[in-house]
Amino acid sequence: MLKTHKLMFLVCFAALHRLFPATTFMQEHFHLNQYATTLFRVNPGQSQSWVQSVHGPAGIAAEEKNRLQHNSSPATSNAEFLSALRAGDQAHARFDNQAALAAYQKALRLDSTHYDVLWKLTRSHADVGFAAKGRAQKDHYLLAERFARRCVALYPDSAQGHFFLAVALGRLALNVGGKQKVRLSKEIKIAAERALALDPRHDGAMHVLGRWHYELANLSWVLRAFAKVLYGGVPPGGHAQAAAWFEKALAINPNSPAHHLWLGETLIELKEHARAQEHLQICLRLPDLMWDDGRNKKQAEKALAKIQNKLE
Repeated sequence: MLKTHKLMFLVCFAALHRLFPATTFMQEHFHLNQYATTLFRVNPGQSQSWVQSVHGPAGIAAEEKNRLQHNSSPATSNAEFLSALRAGDQAHARFDNQAALAAYQKALRLDSTHYDVLWKLTRSHADVGFAAKGRAQKDHYLLAERFARRCVALYPDSAQGHFFLAVALGRLALNVGGKQKVRLSKEIKIAAERALALDPRHDGAMHVLGRWHYELANLSWVLRAFAKVLYGGVPPGGHAQAAAWFEKALAINPNSPAHHLWLGETLIELKEHARAQEHLQICLRLPDLMWDDGRNKKQAEKALAKIQNKLE
């Protein structure tokens, strides 16, 4: 009887192996369970339905791989899928990050490999995480990273995938120590540069590179010493390079409060207070384009107050 069970197991495993190559099957199964486990900590109510709809024969079947290669998806003709994706976009446009996340999760249940779903889930987890605290915040950032990595793995020539990988890693860097920040900084820069290579007019990637140079310029001597040991030196970077990237971003998108804010902050570091004041005031006058522009404007007000006595 035992031999019979073993034989049946081997036959079943061989059949599974033909349908789902071992590496792909195990990796996909692991990632799906990881997402369900982490999602349960973030929002227990959503986890159960997600597991029921997505758990099962994990991995990408042959016909699914074929449609990915041709950049098409059967779900794009599915009214329910399109409705969920549209609901997520509408929620994002009205700055309702929780509703956007829920809608994109619904779309994920209908097509777990769709390009727009993957990068928009990355964006939503990064956005929701920014407003969260403690472990929930870290979990959202880890999920943002996971979806971004899956996006660039399936769609290596997607600018949005690489850009939001840089964003996700940047958010993770907010919650780690200095040495880990230095480690993450290398991949952040690579991801942003890749996004810009794919889309030379991607002002978001330009902004990330500006922030990268800004943060690098503010490294302590201890972290600079660590970077020298880790990478053989600190890559060239400074406030002048940061300002140049923010100016490039503004040339593409002059109505972004975030671009004006960070150019203003950088000009303060460069002691160009009159120009800094100009960009900070523009930041305050512009309408909000993104959900966090309210925060950006509060930061601009503080920066203006800080340089007020230097303008008199």
